[in-house]
Amino acid sequence: MINKNLIRNFLASISNLLSKSKDFSRQFRWLLFGALIFANILVFVVIQYSLSVTKNQYELRAISLAQNVSNAVDQNVSHSIEKVDLVLLDLKKEVSRELTARKKLDEQGLSALMDEWEVRLPEVENFRIVNEDGVIVLGRQLDPFKKYSVADRDYFIHHKNHDDGSLQISKPVLGRVINKPLITLSRRINYSNGRFAGIVYATITTDFFTALLKNYDLGVNGTLVLRDQDLGLITRLPAILDDPAGQIGNANASPELHEQVDRGIRAGTILNSHGSDGLPRIVTFRYLENAPIIVIAGVSPKDYLSTFNQQTKIGWLVALSYLVISLIFGLLIFRVFNASRRFQESLFETQGYLQNERQLNAAIVESSNDAIIGITLGGIISTWNSAAEKLYGYSEDAAIGQSISILIHKDSKENLTELMDRVKRGDSIEHYRAYRMRKDGRQIPILCSLSPIKNGQGQVVGLSTVGHDVSEQVRLEQQIRQMSFYDPLTNLANRRLLDERISREFVANRRNGCHGALIYIDLDNFKTVNDAYGRNVGDALLVKVSIRLKTCVREMDTVSRVGGDEFAVLITGLEKDPAIVREHIGAIAEKIRDLLAEPYGLDVVQTDQSILSLQHHCSVSIGVVMFSGDQKSNEELLNQADQAMYKAKEAGRNTVQYYDPGNLS
Repeated sequence: MINKNLIRNFLASISNLLSKSKDFSRQFRWLLFGALIFANILVFVVIQYSLSVTKNQYELRAISLAQNVSNAVDQNVSHSIEKVDLVLLDLKKEVSRELTARKKLDEQGLSALMDEWEVRLPEVENFRIVNEDGVIVLGRQLDPFKKYSVADRDYFIHHKNHDDGSLQISKPVLGRVINKPLITLSRRINYSNGRFAGIVYATITTDFFTALLKNYDLGVNGTLVLRDQDLGLITRLPAILDDPAGQIGNANASPELHEQVDRGIRAGTILNSHGSDGLPRIVTFRYLENAPIIVIAGVSPKDYLSTFNQQTKIGWLVALSYLVISLIFGLLIFRVFNASRRFQESLFETQGYLQNERQLNAAIVESSNDAIIGITLGGIISTWNSAAEKLYGYSEDAAIGQSISILIHKDSKENLTELMDRVKRGDSIEHYRAYRMRKDGRQIPILCSLSPIKNGQGQVVGLSTVGHDVSEQVRLEQQIRQMSFYDPLTNLANRRLLDERISREFVANRRNGCHGALIYIDLDNFKTVNDAYGRNVGDALLVKVSIRLKTCVREMDTVSRVGGDEFAVLITGLEKDPAIVREHIGAIAEKIRDLLAEPYGLDVVQTDQSILSLQHHCSVSIGVVMFSGDQKSNEELLNQADQAMYKAKEAGRNTVQYYDPGNLS
């Protein structure tokens, strides 16, 4: 605040100077003129600096929005690709098994399986099976009088020439069956001798990606684009109709984006001088996590600076108004020579403006949807807005004066003291997730930020924390994990989770020299249950089998449904002596065989809607393979267990067979 005594002394000096000078009018005029120029320059500088800071904040918010949208698109598209790939792996395995066991495909069964997955995965247009010559042999919408070939497609040529077990994702191409632009996900099929047998693939139309992008809002002039790794267009919102830049496959991206991609940069933020439609934007781009696709999110200055432009007009209008007012005010001072009174009035006006600013800032904090808390250097709560009251359950009166530790659970691993020490040193900690305690004792996940509060000299005098509830986001993450690692019908571990735990067991066995075992189980004549009573009864039988399987092993072991009516049980942490392990695993396998052979109570809904309860007997064929830490791969271990299971079927079913590399035909 300006010192009042200094003002009085300043005015007294002016009066003294004027009383001693014969030409006091000219001196006072120049002094007043200089003061007016200095004041106006200062006002213009302050407004320019304030507008510069504000513009930078709007740009940072725009960048954050673009990054958040590109991250969300990455997660959604990557998750869809993971789901489709899991189905392709199951389909590939089923085809390989039929080629090995029957030397031909069960077209009816495979068609039903593909139809079922197409219903469950709305992103997939079709699943198809292609033979070694590139001819599509199975799938929907095929004209029986036409021959469809994909032998010239890049993904088919790659699989034919490379047995690398990779998932191939194509660039957008025009489909030869449905005549729509689409992207293909494909995997290679081998005969039992390792020779190329063809591919299985799934098609996703570009319309799916377009519909997905419509869920995000980047403003009226914002843009959201998917391009392949060569910057060929997959889809774009908004679309550019009747323009080559809007055609699928074109690489008409901005020079700045071309430069970043050519340099091998995987993710970044750039300022496009002009995009495909000629508009400048702040653009965030990133390669998808598991696909050769780039997501590009652009925010236009027309959108994110619209409010700022209004503020700029108001700011300069205020500056010009101040200039006019100061000139008029100077003339009045010159005429009346009552500088003290008018200066005090100006000072009061300034104080009122600052008071209004403080009130406005307080209103902004109070109306914020985020919980904003002020903390002293000693960790005591000093301010508490209404959003904090709603989030944590404490009223403002109850919270202020309390230690911030009332929000931290006693068992929390978060080192709040260390974080606060960093902020006291002047650091800001942005967007870290922590758990906080509500007044009712319930823990909630919070996305937090910690920032220092500084005085006019730049000294840290307190801390502020901003947080909002991310419970819904955490719930969605847990739901995605459940979908990614567990079978939706039986809630058993799926193939992906089984692979992870096998890999973990390999590492443990190499370290401690112990053994593990994989038990592969196939229900005998399961297809007759579906044929006789319907798929719902078959699914009910699979659920009952999964429940019995879990009672046969320890909680540390893994029971998995690997596809159809096949299950796998991973037994871990066994002894070092192979003979003892074989005896132990044999007892478990026999226990499984005996328990699964007991009758099942099944309810069948008949045509007249009455319920028929029946007892169903079901035997199983079991293959067992023991392993230590020297196996080559998970796929090899599963194949060995699968081969042992087929030996059990050849031995008449309802038996247990061990993998023996010297006794396999």
